[in-house]
Amino acid sequence: MSREDLRHVIMEAAVERVRSKMMTVTAIMAGLMPILRSTGTGSELMERLPSPWWGGMVSSTMLTLLVIPAIYALLNGWNLLAAWNRPPHAMGWWSAPRRRTSQASLSS
Repeated sequence: MSREDLRHVIMEAAVERVRSKMMTVTAIMAGLMPILRSTGTGSELMERLPSPWWGGMVSSTMLTLLVIPAIYALLNGWNLLAAWNRPPHAMGWWSAPRRRTSQASLSS
């Protein structure tokens, strides 16, 4: 995997995630608007509730769409750099090519 492949994977995942995240956040924030704007009896107690929820929705959106992909890119970028600096025989068992077994050797 190259850096360009890593960037492509992150951008593709972000595009898939942005629609569902924005729909959820928009619905929750729209549902909080009547509580925030109410003026009836008990509204002074209820108007304190939506403000932290709004902040939580904004911060979770930024975390999901910006911070987590950036951390993923940094960690995998370091792994790519480490893989380039490591000799091929030191890669470990997980990077060794798999040997295919034929059906004939399995049945005997």
